[in-house]
Amino acid sequence: MRVLSQVILFTLLIIFSGCSTSKLKPKIDKTLPVVTNIKTLSDVNSIAFEWSPVKDARVQGYFLYRGSDGVSLKQVAKINDRFSSHFVDRDLETNKLYFYKFSAFNKDELESQQSEVKEAKTLKPLESVTYIQAISNLPRKIKLIWRPHANPRVKSYIIERNDFSTSKWEELAVVENRLQAEYIDSKLKDNYTYNYRVKVKTFDDLISLSSLSVKATTKPLLAEVVGVSATNDKANKIILNWEAIQSKELDYYNIYISNKVDGNFKVYKKVRTTTYEDIIKETGFVRFYKISSIDKDALEAPSSKAFMGATLDIPKTPLIKSATISDGQAIINWESKDDRTNKFIVYKKVKEGWSDKTYKFINIENTSFKDKDILPNIEYKYSISAVDENNLISKETDEIKLLMPRD
Repeated sequence: MRVLSQVILFTLLIIFSGCSTSKLKPKIDKTLPVVTNIKTLSDVNSIAFEWSPVKDARVQGYFLYRGSDGVSLKQVAKINDRFSSHFVDRDLETNKLYFYKFSAFNKDELESQQSEVKEAKTLKPLESVTYIQAISNLPRKIKLIWRPHANPRVKSYIIERNDFSTSKWEELAVVENRLQAEYIDSKLKDNYTYNYRVKVKTFDDLISLSSLSVKATTKPLLAEVVGVSATNDKANKIILNWEAIQSKELDYYNIYISNKVDGNFKVYKKVRTTTYEDIIKETGFVRFYKISSIDKDALEAPSSKAFMGATLDIPKTPLIKSATISDGQAIINWESKDDRTNKFIVYKKVKEGWSDKTYKFINIENTSFKDKDILPNIEYKYSISAVDENNLISKETDEIKLLMPRD
């Protein structure tokens, strides 16, 4: 490498001897003193110079010439004060070798003989953090931690993210302070993998290379609730059942309800069991349900499919088969229309004054009723209801009218 550098330097000396600058032919005043004692200090994208100021009062300032491999020497700076002794050549390529010459100039911009060629190389790009980790299984979050950068010039960290759907990286955040060594990325998708890397930025706005990339995945949701069912044969209640979610992360279940299968479901109850009795006073009431699981971080899984439950309806109304008066008594026969029926109620209405008075005969177990308590020339009205084991009472039959004539 040193041999190659010497070859390049020798070649440039030949080129520079012609003094190829921004001026085609610089005008030389050989009596002007040559700039000497040039020192350099390199950075990532700049090179600083120090030299001994020229004491000759004729000198007004200095020209700086720069070249590199394959690029001819060109004037890149004019320093308009002979007392100056420092200059920084900026915006250079990193890790690149450059060659420089100085000349002094007078008020007519006649130049001195150029200095000897000074070789200087910019530094390699600043390295990023040497340790970085992404922590998975957090609820819609990913936590990044890294080792603080050792260089005290570092001002901040640039966080970049890639979600694998594209090859492009996006700048996500800037974390200020060299000693701050974590960042939490939030509002992420569930069970989704993201890729991260970190760059550092110095106080003079130098940006490092990227760190190694790391990846992490957000916490998955619990499974969807399955095995759901609801009863339709219970009086004044609907019993819900579903299969348990087998996870230590489970906290509770949400029960949603709606009066329509495609309606707007709202949260009804929060339970920690896999069964629930929905107490409803109405008979034949239909309700639709959905169940979802919620974990310890309050993440809710997709709900189950909608399913229907109903309370038990009242029994079917009996059918009166016959109603007669014989031997001074009313005889009524009927037929049960529901297998659930285990007894009946007979209603008897008779006019007393301006209104009807109703008598009720309960716990009748057969399908026939005889009423001896009747009088001639008075109209009686009878109707029947069925009763099941839950004491649910059917609608009454239509009233039938009976009148016993006088003898």
